[in-house]
Amino acid sequence: YMRKIVTFLLLIIISFSLKAQSLEKTYSNSRFSIKYPSSWLVVQENQAATANTTISLQVMAKQLNDYDFRPNVNIIISKEKREESTNQLALMAYKGLVKSGIQSKVVKLPSSITISGLKGSVVEYVMVLNGYSIRGIQYVLKKTDNTTYIITSSIDNSKVNSQRKINDLIINSIKIK
Repeated sequence: YMRKIVTFLLLIIISFSLKAQSLEKTYSNSRFSIKYPSSWLVVQENQAATANTTISLQVMAKQLNDYDFRPNVNIIISKEKREESTNQLALMAYKGLVKSGIQSKVVKLPSSITISGLKGSVVEYVMVLNGYSIRGIQYVLKKTDNTTYIITSSIDNSKVNSQRKINDLIINSIKIK
């Protein structure tokens, strides 16, 4: 009898945990769609991040206080049809951080990934930004015409285990059109 009660309580806890990790909102445009939790919001959309980008989107956790780092996901589409491999592009993005003087180190070398049916690369690094230790996860995807999608996820390095779960749900929700 006690075993049934424990099993029942575990099922309740798991269902609440899954509900807390659900993606209730969707952002969509002509190039991609992304799902994110209702506790997040779009803070930048359809603005060129640089002269070499066509579309930029940033979704971020809502601010809860003045001191916690807010996890976020950025999607940038390059104007240029990049010829470099996705591994090279992922490393180039990391090297750009180093050149800009941001203290950082690679914690996972580029490896292969597939998101929305597109093959690409992912590199992970830890950087210190405004006093926060941030885990950066850089995904680089290319379509067959070399249209390049750069997706960057930033999470609090001290909360990597909990924030990584929602990050992975968001990243895996992306649909490239």
